[in-house]
Amino acid sequence: FLYGEDIEDPKGDVFGVTSGLSTLRPAQGVNAPLSESTIVGTAIGRALAGQRPVAFIQFADFLPLAFNQIASELGSMYWRTQGQWECPVILMITCGGYRPGLGPFHAQTLESVVAHIPGVDVVMPADAADAAGLLNAAFQSKRPTLFFYPKNLLNDPAVATSADIGRHFVPIGRARVLRRGGDLTLVGWGNTVGLCLEAAGHLEAAGIDCEIIDLRQIAPWDQGCVLQSVRKTTRLIVVHEDNRSCGFGAEVAATVAGEMPKPATIRRVTRADTYVPCNFSNQLDLLPSVSRILEVAAEICDAELTWSPPEAVETDRYLVNAIGSSPADRCVEIINWKVTEGAEVKTGQLLAEIEGDKAMFELTSPVSGYVAKRLAAEGERIQADTPILELTTLNKRSAKRNGQALAIPHLRRRKPEPSFAGVATPASATVLLGKPCVAKGSRRLTSREIAVRFPGIEEADIIQRSGIQERCRAAENEDALSLGEAAARAALQQHQLDIGEVDLLLCATGTPMQTTPSMACSLLARLAQGGDAMVQSFDLNAACSGYLYALQVGHDFLTARGGGKVLVVTTEHLSPLLREDDFDTAIIFGDAASATLLSTEHTAGASGHRLRRPILSGQADPEGAIRVPAGRESGFIEMNGRRVFAKAVRLMEASLQEACVEAKLGIEDLDWIVPHQANQRILDAKQKRLQLPDDRIFSNIRMNGNTSSSSIPLCLEELLARGERPEKIGLCAFGGGFTFGSAILESTQT
Repeated sequence: FLYGEDIEDPKGDVFGVTSGLSTLRPAQGVNAPLSESTIVGTAIGRALAGQRPVAFIQFADFLPLAFNQIASELGSMYWRTQGQWECPVILMITCGGYRPGLGPFHAQTLESVVAHIPGVDVVMPADAADAAGLLNAAFQSKRPTLFFYPKNLLNDPAVATSADIGRHFVPIGRARVLRRGGDLTLVGWGNTVGLCLEAAGHLEAAGIDCEIIDLRQIAPWDQGCVLQSVRKTTRLIVVHEDNRSCGFGAEVAATVAGEMPKPATIRRVTRADTYVPCNFSNQLDLLPSVSRILEVAAEICDAELTWSPPEAVETDRYLVNAIGSSPADRCVEIINWKVTEGAEVKTGQLLAEIEGDKAMFELTSPVSGYVAKRLAAEGERIQADTPILELTTLNKRSAKRNGQALAIPHLRRRKPEPSFAGVATPASATVLLGKPCVAKGSRRLTSREIAVRFPGIEEADIIQRSGIQERCRAAENEDALSLGEAAARAALQQHQLDIGEVDLLLCATGTPMQTTPSMACSLLARLAQGGDAMVQSFDLNAACSGYLYALQVGHDFLTARGGGKVLVVTTEHLSPLLREDDFDTAIIFGDAASATLLSTEHTAGASGHRLRRPILSGQADPEGAIRVPAGRESGFIEMNGRRVFAKAVRLMEASLQEACVEAKLGIEDLDWIVPHQANQRILDAKQKRLQLPDDRIFSNIRMNGNTSSSSIPLCLEELLARGERPEKIGLCAFGGGFTFGSAILESTQT
């Protein structure tokens, strides 16, 4: 049910947004009195009675007249009834400036004012596709939604969308990354998104790579997307046309400053704390602009910004368009011409008296020249923005946009001072991933066998809790070294290599058999079979994240050298460290090993994927949520399942998003996600948070159990063995410590 001022035909809203709807369905599009509090209050009542009302506020400037209804009724209804009453009102609000004929009471946005109200969603799209997607999401969510749409973007072909608008959908609280970059993050919404895109084009010419985020939803807003970007760029500019003081950009800036693990440079480009003037040139000077974004960007990116005069455009013809007395005027009438053909006119001289829907006003000349031809007669009704007078100009005119001269920016990034003399720049190299080879403990322990140890526990209880049907366990004649050796030999045979041809042997393990010699050196001794092969060898201990840590070390080793081969071995022998009567750990862990060759040249066992440098991090775990002892004499594996669950879901998601940003991808671009197998509940929660379909996460936890650092390569081996050729694969892991990270694999065929 649509309810608002002048929304019925023939007018169909001030800007024609509802044109034709009341004719199509007369009972569902009804004009309202000139009373915003009545419009919103009536919509709230209809929503409580079971309807789906859409209320229209002609301009955001009139929101204060309905503030009590929005803050005290619309926003609070669900909360104060403990969810028993829903109030699914969608409030459509025209907003913003950058358009002639507006002024102080028809050009505000005020999104920060309503974003302060709990219980309402606040959105502001920058193109028609998002407008449709956000509106569809608002209807589906049944949440009170304040839907701001910039009038300056209406009827703009550059931001049009496809005809299948019913299929558009934008998840609530999800920003979109319009452009990937590593030097500077630009965040905007509504009218300012286009300004950010244009500014990024100028900055790119100076070698400043911008990441542009269209926030598109103010409440709730996508903190994760912005934080992920700024962690990478360490520079942020928030651009919005609302007032600077207490504008929503301050909330974004404060959140980023509080959550960043390292210092970031943060700036805002906004409207000053004053009103939008009627004079259009003054309005454009006051609102955010490309030039102001460039000035701030040059400052924080250490670049020099200069301007050259605007280019002159040869012309002797200037068309004067009909304008209305207000944005509501769609047609105007020429009352009196004040100039004749052939007459000379000066800038600002009166040309005609014109009458709109609400008032009569005077049309003045924007340039100096001669009247070449009058294109409309007195008494004639003309559509707004239609040419009514042709002038011959006296001089060249500078190129203009919205009445402002277009000066040309020139950016030059200053060269950084050299830090250390004689430091060589690492050579670039593409690191290719071989197909992992695996060796599993030969004993299979089913959930049914474990269940008999715990009175009152059934096999189904274990499967429901962990997702594991059976786990691989080492037999009496197997240990971490023998499993690692079997996997490494299989990898060398697969790639038709001898261990002496490998430049680095890495062993990732959380269960080493001894400190010295290292597991890597012990493996080298077995693989060399007493020979004198000389291979750099050492261990890494990052528990469940060990595989990714080893991939990063191998990647850096190869890119620094400009080539070579690295054999990454993971091996875990966890079962001897389990206390068999500890239900939380006995049902989870298994024993296995893997071996993966990293190389800068194609080999016989290549997977067909290149490895992007993994993104890794860590967070202090003073409470020891996961503890694996050095040996049985030091105790048993201990795990705080609740704390691990909460941390694993959030940190794996954050690291995967950061890896995607680094690769200039979105999560949705990944064909498969291969996570470390903590347990099925973590995988399910991760899938839900990332809003992924069931077939996007690949795990074989049901048949292997949790094999710590070997979990990801075991999954990857099975995925690639299917014969599929996914173009993009995301790997992510979380382990004790806390350590976590992600990596992206990309097909070499794309």
